[in-house]
Amino acid sequence: MWKRRILELVRSTPACAIWSVNASRSVMKLTISQSMRNNLIFFGIAEDNSTGSETPAVTELKFRDFLHEKMKIARETVEALRL
Repeated sequence: MWKRRILELVRSTPACAIWSVNASRSVMKLTISQSMRNNLIFFGIAEDNSTGSETPAVTELKFRDFLHEKMKIARETVEALRL
């Protein structure tokens, strides 16, 4: 019953309205994927922060070394990353 109603609604809806909904979904998916791309979390990288004195620069250097040595990403690619 509900499938037939959906088909009736789709047939009676102008094509521009359907395109608008699809475009809105695409924009929403793009926004969500970009947000997720910018929020990666890595575990298992040793941190010498027992005194709370490890600087962000030292942490970034360790992370870049991890990407190159453990994940086998080319050094040039790792150095070009914006963190």
